[in-house]
Amino acid sequence: MVAILVAGGPVSLLHQQLALRTGAAQIIAVGHSDTRLQVARQLGATATINAHAQDTVQAVRDLTAGYGADVVIECAGTQAAWESAIEAVRRGGRVLWFGGLPAGTRVCIDAARVHYGEINLINIHGGTAADSRAAFELITSRALQVQPLISDQLPLEQLETALQKMARGEALKVAILPDLPDA
Repeated sequence: MVAILVAGGPVSLLHQQLALRTGAAQIIAVGHSDTRLQVARQLGATATINAHAQDTVQAVRDLTAGYGADVVIECAGTQAAWESAIEAVRRGGRVLWFGGLPAGTRVCIDAARVHYGEINLINIHGGTAADSRAAFELITSRALQVQPLISDQLPLEQLETALQKMARGEALKVAILPDLPDA
């Protein structure tokens, strides 16, 4: 199975690890941040695509002998990512729209591609208590690596700096430790 994870953020890195656990032979991580894409490689991505530097759909086609991915998991939550997810999946493939969009957002898709290409569109919002328990067990048993997702630790006084670093893509997640001395 070839899986693509759109956006190299923490949620897609968890999806990536789950895809590897279920037998994905190839993981293509897509994102805008080289820092996040580097972590994706550390966690097993076989290829990475910086969407600012490359045409994502063409790069995916090149990596899959022209077919596209079997599964695309969209975690970015942008209109462009939703639309490119459909273009990057193979005939008969599945697209999971995990990243939500704001109310009123319209997505333009080629209905013939979805219908005649037999593309399955799946979406999810939230989850059940059982899903939360299963996620908790995967994390606490260390079946999923979460430490690489925390790229920095800062004191509470530097909360704004932490948010700015994450917004710029320089950090995945920053642990705010109130007792950490302000340097």
